[in-house]
Amino acid sequence: GVLHLDPLHITGQDTNLRAQGTIGVFNDPRDLNMHASGSVNLQLAQSFNPDLISSGRVDFTLSAEGTMQKPDLGGQVQFTNVAVSLEDLPNGLSRINGTLVFDQDRLEVKDLTAMTGGGQLRLGGFITFQQGLYGDLTATGKDIRIRYPQGVSSMADAKLRLQGSQNNLQLSGNVELTRFAISPDLDLASFAASSGTVAPPPDPDAPSNHVRLDVHITSAPELDFQNSFAKLAGNVDLRIRGTVAVPS
Repeated sequence: GVLHLDPLHITGQDTNLRAQGTIGVFNDPRDLNMHASGSVNLQLAQSFNPDLISSGRVDFTLSAEGTMQKPDLGGQVQFTNVAVSLEDLPNGLSRINGTLVFDQDRLEVKDLTAMTGGGQLRLGGFITFQQGLYGDLTATGKDIRIRYPQGVSSMADAKLRLQGSQNNLQLSGNVELTRFAISPDLDLASFAASSGTVAPPPDPDAPSNHVRLDVHITSAPELDFQNSFAKLAGNVDLRIRGTVAVPS
């Protein structure tokens, strides 16, 4: 009833991993005594997901003792110039630097920063393991440029919070638009027609279907909208509901 891992050593390009320990599989309590350390080149992640582009280095030490039901974790994860992006998302993350610290049944975010859309993003919060995963993470961004949809460019400041269990998450917070521009090449008629099409229902098991939205989008006091045809001033006050898969 016990899984025993003999001292394991894996090496590769900019990668060096060591692990050993035991895990109770069937016995009760399910005792846990695992130790791992090393460094990983995140280009390896591209082998698991062809839509993922990643680089940079992660160094870590981890010890897990106690039981599977109530683990006692220790150690940390250090990010050094990590970059991650997905082909389907307009913005990726680059220059990720900072530390995650394991503390008993919690993983705390310590001084983690990243760049996205030319602006800085600061992350905080924790993930805890108590009969499943539960997270409470925050993100604060300044002067982040978003080019979505194609032909539309906006800049925004944001303060967001992701909270909940792995199958019931809520993304909430505030986004303030500070700049907004439309390319003169954008065909507004075709854009309006495409927005009225009915999309197929999302996979109910997709992660994006388990993230509920409650995001308030406003604009700076005097938001200028301009392209080669017109120059206007106005304001924006929207609230995004629904889920990431089906926003409204």
